[in-house]
Amino acid sequence: MTKFGRKFGSYQVATADKVFSLGLMEMKCGTAEHTLQKLKAEVLPDVVKGWSALSQEEQCSAMKMNHLFCGFHFIVGLADQASSCLKEWVGLRFEDEKYGALEVPRVFETKESRVARLIHTATLEKHGDEQGGATAHFHAYLQMTNTPSPLANFHGNRNYVAFYNGAGVYVLHKAMLHFLQDVHGESNLLKAVKADLVVPDLVAWARALGFLCKLPIAPLWRVQEDKHTSIFDMSNHYTSLHKQEELKQFCIKKHQHKETEIAKKRAANLKKKEDLTKEVG
Repeated sequence: MTKFGRKFGSYQVATADKVFSLGLMEMKCGTAEHTLQKLKAEVLPDVVKGWSALSQEEQCSAMKMNHLFCGFHFIVGLADQASSCLKEWVGLRFEDEKYGALEVPRVFETKESRVARLIHTATLEKHGDEQGGATAHFHAYLQMTNTPSPLANFHGNRNYVAFYNGAGVYVLHKAMLHFLQDVHGESNLLKAVKADLVVPDLVAWARALGFLCKLPIAPLWRVQEDKHTSIFDMSNHYTSLHKQEELKQFCIKKHQHKETEIAKKRAANLKKKEDLTKEVG
């Protein structure tokens, strides 16, 4: 690392007057990428067997630079998109209506969606107020009732943990309500959690995030964490995921088409009944 940026493969060349440093550096203008691509094009004919027998299209394809990204960015992106969509959805569902935690004194609307807030606060962690959380008490309560806790701590995790905890909130929401109503629920934070847990829409949306955790988030995560999985193996998994998404969209459209046909038939039957009623009358 230098004050001019990070260097890769740096070399020093000494002359009679000066010492020059040669190397590739990260540059926004893309010069480093262009240099690497040029170097790759020069080296390929020497290292690839049968290079001259390849077609022009195959050679050009081999010369292209491949951009590799962290596979977990895809999951993080899904979490960001889910949060934005849920905020819009909740806004359309409730509009300006006060509901759930918003009915609790000194609890205000936040930038995150109401669903994300519920999943976040339902871990019963302390959020600024040391008297607010009840994690230890709740875990003790679960142990007393022989109930496993499928919740991960938000501290040290990114926003994608909302998928996993969404399933956990749905599974535990009845136990949480009993705990907050009869055992421990005095602080505003806990009152807010209890108020959100009695809103069926929020619990249902938490369940939806849990479904996404089961497919495709968790399987994709396990594949990426496997030490035997290489970057090149991931292409097949992403292709399979894309095909499943295409199949799902096809099924949804087909189901919507059937619903439309059923609705038309019902409307036609209703009209016939109305016509018969008019004739009899």
